[in-house]
Amino acid sequence: MKTSGFSGALSNAFVVRSDRQPRPVFFFYAAGQLLAFESENSLLASVKTRLQDPDHNNDLRHGLSLRERAELKDSQTLDLGLTAGNPGIFKALFNSVVAKPLDNVEYVFTRYRRSNGMLALAAAFEQALDVRALIEPRLVALAPLGRWSHHLDLSPSERFVTPGLRRTLAPTLDTVRYQLKTLSELKESIAEGLNKRPSLRDFIQSELSRELSLIHRGNLSPSNLYINQYASALPPLGDTTLLPSHSQSLEEHFLERLTQHTGALVKAPHRGLFGKDSEDHWTRVSDLDITQLNTIVEQALPDFLGHYLRQQRSVYGELSERLSDAVTSGLRREAQFKVLQNTLSETDLELLDNLLDSQRRDQRPGLRGFIPDAFALTLRIDAAEPPIKLRNCYLLTERGGLDSEHSGTVQLWTPVQGAETFHSFHAAEVELQRRLHDPVERLSLLENIARSERPANLPIPQPPTHYRAYPALGFELIQNSLRSHQQHSLVDKAMGDLAQATASAYSGEHLRRHLQSCLDTHSTLPTLEKAIQAAENAALHLALPTWLANTSDSRQFALASLLDHYRQDAATTGDYHQDIPDIRDNARTKVRSLLSRDFPAAGLDPDQISVSLTLRNAAEIIRESLTDFALRHFDDIDHSSIIASTPTGWLPRALTSDRLKSLVKEAAVGSHYGNLLDSYLSSSESGNAQRQRAFRKHAFWQSLLHAFTQVIRNTLSSTAHGYIKHLLAMPDGLARKPLNGQSIDVRPLELISGAQGKADPVAGFYLIGPKSGERGPRVLLSPQGPQPIFQEYIDEAALRADLRNSGSLQQRVLERLAHGRRAHYAQQLFGAQRALLGISDNPLRGNFFQQLYRDTTALLKDMLGRQSVPGQHPVWSNALSWLKAGLEQGATFMLGRLRLPLLIWQTLPQLKDATQKAWQGRWGEAIEEFVISLAQLAVARRGWSPSSLTGPVQTETEGLIESPFADPAWGASHLTPGQKAAILGHEAHDVALADMSPDLVTGLYQDTMTGKTFAAVSGKVFQVQEDDQRWHIVKDHKRGPWLQQNPYKQWSFNLQGHCLEELSQ
Repeated sequence: MKTSGFSGALSNAFVVRSDRQPRPVFFFYAAGQLLAFESENSLLASVKTRLQDPDHNNDLRHGLSLRERAELKDSQTLDLGLTAGNPGIFKALFNSVVAKPLDNVEYVFTRYRRSNGMLALAAAFEQALDVRALIEPRLVALAPLGRWSHHLDLSPSERFVTPGLRRTLAPTLDTVRYQLKTLSELKESIAEGLNKRPSLRDFIQSELSRELSLIHRGNLSPSNLYINQYASALPPLGDTTLLPSHSQSLEEHFLERLTQHTGALVKAPHRGLFGKDSEDHWTRVSDLDITQLNTIVEQALPDFLGHYLRQQRSVYGELSERLSDAVTSGLRREAQFKVLQNTLSETDLELLDNLLDSQRRDQRPGLRGFIPDAFALTLRIDAAEPPIKLRNCYLLTERGGLDSEHSGTVQLWTPVQGAETFHSFHAAEVELQRRLHDPVERLSLLENIARSERPANLPIPQPPTHYRAYPALGFELIQNSLRSHQQHSLVDKAMGDLAQATASAYSGEHLRRHLQSCLDTHSTLPTLEKAIQAAENAALHLALPTWLANTSDSRQFALASLLDHYRQDAATTGDYHQDIPDIRDNARTKVRSLLSRDFPAAGLDPDQISVSLTLRNAAEIIRESLTDFALRHFDDIDHSSIIASTPTGWLPRALTSDRLKSLVKEAAVGSHYGNLLDSYLSSSESGNAQRQRAFRKHAFWQSLLHAFTQVIRNTLSSTAHGYIKHLLAMPDGLARKPLNGQSIDVRPLELISGAQGKADPVAGFYLIGPKSGERGPRVLLSPQGPQPIFQEYIDEAALRADLRNSGSLQQRVLERLAHGRRAHYAQQLFGAQRALLGISDNPLRGNFFQQLYRDTTALLKDMLGRQSVPGQHPVWSNALSWLKAGLEQGATFMLGRLRLPLLIWQTLPQLKDATQKAWQGRWGEAIEEFVISLAQLAVARRGWSPSSLTGPVQTETEGLIESPFADPAWGASHLTPGQKAAILGHEAHDVALADMSPDLVTGLYQDTMTGKTFAAVSGKVFQVQEDDQRWHIVKDHKRGPWLQQNPYKQWSFNLQGHCLEELSQ
C-alpha cells in the first residue's frame, strides 16, 4: 500500500497465485476470509474498495497500524500492489503483527508530545497494544465492549478548546431566569401538541360520528345518544312522559362492547334511543333504531384499539421536530445548569454536546483524542431471555467503549436523577448494580421499562454474590444519533404503556380511566422536567449568599429542615407585640391631640402636613409628614431647618417652624410609647402569659437558626454550638443538666472596674459557657443588635481583650451601660491595656427565656426614652427599626419578634418578578416556599448514596454534620418521634424553679402561689402529680409518663416496661 504520506503492508492478509489453471488464479486471505480472483487487477480493486469505503467492514483496515490508518483516512490517493514475499508466510505475518504495535507506540508518543500532554496517554497506549484484530478479527467479537473497546480518534482532536467556544451559560441570575422562561414556554408548546392526542372518549365519539355520517345521520351527536329502558312498553312513535328505569350513554355501551362485557342490544318495546334537549328533557330519536345502532357499533369495533394506538403514534409523528428540539434543549440546558452548580464539569458538557451534535457513530467527531460512545441501558433477568430496554436512559463514555479503566469519564442520565457523572465506567456500573439491588431505588430504574415489555413477574433482586449473575443491567451501543435515539425511546415508552393499557383486563369506565392515566403520565417530557428543575436549582444557587451556596448539601438540607420545623411549630403563633398600637400611629395621635389643643378650629392632621427639612451639614432636602418628623431624634429636630405645608396651602400663622419643633418635642413620642409598651408587656397585663409564650417560641427557633447559620459560616465552633443548643433545650438554670460532665451557665454580662469595684450590668448582653475558671469557649450573646448575635471567644481573657481593642464592641457596650458609667469606661478602661477590667460571675438560676423577655422589655423602654438624649441618635434608630410593623427583619435584629429570616427576605425577591410581593406578608408561606426550594437543591446535589459494593466508605470528619436541633438526650429509650413530641409537650415553660420552694426530701419544687408541684426531669421542668404513692407528669389535666428517682434525688422518666398513656401518636 502507498499513499502520499506512507507506504506499508497489510499484516493480516496475503495473496497466493496459482498457475495450474489456464489462467492464473489469485487466492486472497484477509481477516479470516479466503477469496478467489481471476486477475490481479480485480483483486486490487476489491481491496481498494474495502479500504476506502467508510461504510465497509473495518476488518481489513485492522491490518494497518494506527499511523497507517490515520494516513489512509486523510489521503486522497491510494496505490496498491503485490510484492513477492518469503515462502515462510506465517513467520512473515508474525513479524508484521509484532511490527504494527511498535509503530502504534511510536505514533501514540508522537501524538502525546504534539498535544502538550492533553492526550490521555495510558488509554492511548492501551489501544496501541491491542493486537487482537491483527491475529484474528473474531477475537474482537468475543468481548466487543470490554477491554480495548475505547476508540482512539485517528484525526487528532486533543487540542485545547478555547473558552469562547464553550457552551456554558453565564453565571448570572438573569441568564438562568431567561433560560427557565424559555424552557417553560417550550414545555407549554409540547403540552399543547400532546393535547392533540385523543382521549378514549373523544376517539369513540369521533369514530361513531364517522359511522353516523356514512348512513346519513350526521345530524346526530354520539355524545347526546342514550339507550333508555323503561318499566313499561314505549309508544310506537313520539316522546313519553315516563322516566327511564335505566339509562346508558352510547359511549358507555360502546365501551362495554369493546371490552366484551356485553353483547348487541336486543330490540324490545320498553327500550328506545333518546337524546336531551336544551332544557335537559328526554326527546326520542326518530331516525335511528336499535338495529341500526347495533350495525354502527359493529362497524366501528373491529381493530378499534389498534386504530386508536395508530392515531396516538401519528400525533407523536407530527410533533417529531418539536420533540427533538425539546429533548436536545432539555438535556443540554440541564447539563449547563449543573455546570453552574459545580455538580457537572465543563468537560461533561463537552461530552454531551459532542454526542448531541453528531448523527452516526462512524461519523462522530473526536473529543480530546478519542471517539465518545453512547449506550442504552438494558435489564437482563435471565440468560435465556433477551435483554429488556430501559427507556429514556442512557450512558455516555468519554473515550468510547466500556473499558473499566480506560473509557474515561462516564455520564449517566435517568429520568429520576437526571445527569450524573462518574470517574470511570466501573464506578458507574457498580453504582447502577447497587441501585438495581436496592428494594427502593430499583423502582426508579424498573419504571423505565415500557409496560408492554415488562415480564409477568420480575425477580426480586438479591445482594450480588459470586454465583448470582441475574438480574443485571446491561448496555447496548447506540449506533445512530443520541438525539434521535432519545426521541424514539420517549415515544416507544409512551406507546408501550398505552399498548399495555389497551390490552389490560379493565372494562368499561375503568378502561377509559386507565388509558387517561397513561396519557396524563406522558403529558410531559422527562428531559424538560429535569432541565426545569435544574434551572430552578441553579437560580436558587445563584440567589443564595455565598456562604450557603458553597456549603455541603447536607448542611443545606439541615438548614431547610430547621426552618421547616420552625414554620410548623410557630405556624399559629403570632408576634408577641400583636395588638399593641404601632409607634407611628401613636405618634400621629399624640401630635394631633397637641394640634387640636393649640389650634382647635384648624382641624389639622399631622399626616396631611408636609415637612421639608434640611439636616445639618446636608444639602439634600427631605420631605416627610409631620408624623414621621415627630419620630426623629431630637438632635435632628434641633439642628434642622424646616418648612411646613399642606395640600391646600393653608396653615395657621402661629404654627411657625419653631412652634412645630417645640410641639413635636413636647409630644415626646419615645418616652410616651416606652411607657405604653411597658404597660402592654408587663407581667400584670392580662395577656402577658400568651405574649411570653409567643416570645419564647420565636426566640427559641431564631436562636437555633442564627447559631446554625454561624456554624455554616464558620464563625461558631461545634463546641460553642453545643453550648447554645444545651442552653436552649434546658433554659431553667436549676433544672439544667451538665453537658458531657461540664455545667453550662448563662450569665448577664456585668463589667467590673478595678480590683473591688461594683459590677456594672451591660443591658442585653449575655455570656454562655462553662463556669468561670473552667476550660471551654465563651459565647457572647447579644439578642438585640447587628448580626451575628453570637460571638465566640476561646476564653474570658479573649473577651476582655476584645473589649479593650474592638471599637464596634466598645460602642455597643457603652450604649447599654448605665448613663452615669459610660464616660468612666470610655475614658479610663476601654483602650487602656493596664486597666483592670473584670467580668462578674453571676449565672442565671431562673428561666432564661423569662429573664430575656423582661430584659428586652426594659431595654426597649430605656432606648425609647433616649429620643431626647443628645448623642443617642443610633440607639433611637435601632429602637424604631425593631418596632416597625411587617415581616422585614432589617439590618439589626431583635430576638423574639415574628420576622422573616434575613436569608429568606434577601433571596426570594431575586427568584420572583417585581410584581410578586404577596409572600412579604405571609410568613409561613414564604418560609415553606424557601424550604422546598433549598431542600430540592440539596437533594439534587446529594444524588444517590455512595455505593456499598465498592467497599467501606471513608468518612471524613468534616463530612459529619452536627444536628441543628436542640434535642434532649433520650438515653436508651426507644421512643417514636410522636412519643418524644408528646412528652415534650408536657414541659412547663412559664415557670422557674428558682421562684419555688424546694423539698429536699422528695427533690421536688412547690409553687407557693398556685400550690402546684414541679420536678426537674432530664434538664427540663414538668408539673407532676402523685397517684398511689407514685409520681407522674401532668399538664392541663392530661397525664404524662411515670417518673422514677435515683438515690441522689434526681428524677427521670420511667419508660421501660410501662405503657405510655396518650403517647402513641
